[in-house]
Amino acid sequence: AHATELPGVSLAGLTDAQKKVALHRLNAENCTCGCNLTLAQCRINDTTCPVSLKIAAQVVKEAAQNDGKSQ
Repeated sequence: AHATELPGVSLAGLTDAQKKVALHRLNAENCTCGCNLTLAQCRINDTTCPVSLKIAAQVVKEAAQNDGKSQ
């Protein structure tokens, strides 16, 4: 199952399209902390991981800058 809410990650202020893009990336991209989990799985399983928190924040920031249209 794909996560729609993650500990420490705020999707507030994003449009539905932007949330969809961010959540897709968070559920698809791997964390680089060495856990071998996706960013979403790492946030859920290890809420103290600074690596997934930083990357997830960047994903949300990039999604917020995207107008939701494919480029």
